[in-house]
Amino acid sequence: MEKDIETKAKEHLRSRMEDLKFIYNYSTPKDWDEETWETANNFGILKDMNNDEIQDCLLEAESNYGLSFDYVPAETFKDQKRGYFRYQISWGGPSEEIRFYIGYDCEPYKIEFWFLDWFTGHRIELAGEYFEIAENIFQNFADMGMVEYAYNEAMEK
Repeated sequence: MEKDIETKAKEHLRSRMEDLKFIYNYSTPKDWDEETWETANNFGILKDMNNDEIQDCLLEAESNYGLSFDYVPAETFKDQKRGYFRYQISWGGPSEEIRFYIGYDCEPYKIEFWFLDWFTGHRIELAGEYFEIAENIFQNFADMGMVEYAYNEAMEK
């Protein structure tokens, strides 16, 4: 029996957030439990690596995890009233992305995870720990100048 789109979206969200929490956590390996080490192995991090090697792997994972970060202006799509920043994680069938809606203070006030699978999709508004993880990612993009760059690039088109 095939899973419905909402169930798939929740499973994908949980998996992506586990990865992103790990990548953007920056905790020290001495604090990692066995489950965290299993996640670390998914990113090529082994217990016998030193801290510098682990940090290099985490920075590489941070740089390579998503496909793009861009700004989608209002009215790009039918019935889209507001612009948003998009962190595209995967593309095709299925696609996954995190959408950041920001206020005048340039801080996210709403963050959504979108799971899009062949002419259908489901969105989940993030709250609690998932919101905090995504907000941290957005702040990381802002600190690197990517928020300003993505907005300016989109508005020039």
